[in-house]
Formats: sequence, structure tokens, C-alpha cells
Amino acid sequence: MNVKTYWRRTVLSMALSLTVLIPGAIPAYGQVSESTPEPYVIQPDKWGLYTDGTHATETTNGINKALEWASKNGVKAVFLPAGTYLVAKEGHIAMVSNMTFELAEDAVLQKETNGKERYELLYIGYGVHDVTIKGGTYRGDKDTHNYSMKDNKYSAGTHEGGYGILLEGASDITIDDVKAINFTGDGAIFQGKGTMVSDYYENGFVSGTFDDQGKKVKDAKKIRTSKALYFSNPIFKTARMFEISNLMRLPRAFEVYFYTSNGVFLKKITAQGRESDTDSRRGGPLLSGV
Repeated sequence: MNVKTYWRRTVLSMALSLTVLIPGAIPAYGQVSESTPEPYVIQPDKWGLYTDGTHATETTNGINKALEWASKNGVKAVFLPAGTYLVAKEGHIAMVSNMTFELAEDAVLQKETNGKERYELLYIGYGVHDVTIKGGTYRGDKDTHNYSMKDNKYSAGTHEGGYGILLEGASDITIDDVKAINFTGDGAIFQGKGTMVSDYYENGFVSGTFDDQGKKVKDAKKIRTSKALYFSNPIFKTARMFEISNLMRLPRAFEVYFYTSNGVFLKKITAQGRESDTDSRRGGPLLSGV
């Protein structure tokens, strides 16, 4: 179905629905009824989008504003007409929940050329759910990318992290008939979302251990953390697991002691670090029951 057909049907549905609306209830950017069979068309002129592959910041902001507006007004599907839409090098399209984002067959989302080691064109973040990404072309900047830059002085400089669609901690996502090409990394990548709660460095450990009742005892052959880790981070309201990771120059086997917030001992867990690619850096266990 071409864009003109979508637009004619959308206008017709809007006109018919006006007869049953309460005055003053029409959304600021156009009328959409829950019974409308077609998606809401994101009009480039209304949302400040450029279809000629220019004005990356304005176009990126406009698409994101259209998605936010649609979500707030109960719209479940939006359609982006034909054209080349430049997505800013410092930004991305941020998907919202309960939404179908459909591109015309000849619509292209083009990432602005950049020198970043890590970027994404479309981002589906933590907590976002029930999303369908459909149709069109998602195109990266591989041919014009500046590979000499580094995101920070500690990064590897490999430029393998330029992604088309990045799903990070989202759920119930469908990607249908999408072409993702010319990215410095993967066209689409799916991963969980981690939250750093606390760091422990060398000065965070002291000599000693704990007994089976959770009391501190002296032991010159063992070390323990000097301060407790509190589960006060908001992430623990929804996440029930945590990982002790990046065990650098530490023994693979260790024990984790749990206490109430007022210091009453609860239990001890014996944990085992996971093998990694190097001897100096090992992954930790995934612990549950927080």
C-alpha cells in the first residue's frame, strides 16, 4: 500500500470521527480514533522533518516528539512516509511502549556520519514493551565513518559498536521486514540492561573474614570488604538479581553474607566466579533472592 492511500484513509477516518468527539478533546496535532484502522501518518511538515537527508537534529527531535505525542494520546501505530531521514550522530530514535513504528518501503533512516565507537540509530530501552518495528531501511555510516576517533581514552578504538537497532532490556519486541545495512557494528543487537550499583577497589578490602553467624573475625589468610553493599538503589524495586562482576586479581571462590538493614544476619551464600577470556578478569556469579 502506498503512502497516498494511507494518507487518504487517515484523513477520512479523522473527518468521520469528529462527529462523536466532545468539543475541546481533539489532540493538538490531529485527531486519532481508537477505531481508526490505519496508523497515524507522521507528516514531515507538521513535525519539522526533512526528507532529503539533511537537518539531522531537527529531524531526529521531530520523530521522537511524534512518537511521544502518539503514545500520550493512545495511538498504537505510526507510519513514516517515503524519504531519507537523517538521524543525529549524538542522538537516536527512542521507541515508546505499545507502538508499531512502520516505515514506507522507500523510507530510509540514515545515521549521520560520525566518529563514535558506540552509537545506535533506533533505541528500544529498559522497560519498553510491546513494540513492532516494521518496514523500510535503516542505514549506517560505515562508508564515511571516522575510524580514528575514540569515545574515551580507555576504549579499544575498534568501532564495532555502531548499531542499527539496539534493544536493551526491553520485552515483547517484533522486527518485521526491516533492512539494516552499512553499520560499523551489527544491524540489530539484543541485550539486557545492567545498572552499576557499586565499585570495590583495592582500598575497599581489609584483612579478615566472617564466621557462620556473620560476625567479623580475624584471619590473616583472607580478605573481606570493609563496607557493606546496601540494596537501596531504585533498580532493586523491580530487579531481583544482581551480579558481582569483573573479578580482577581476586580468587574465584568467595562468600556473600546477607543482613537486614539494621545489621541482623540472615544467611551466607558460597559463590563461584565464571571463567573469562583472560586470567586477570573474570565474570562473577548471578545471585538471586534480593
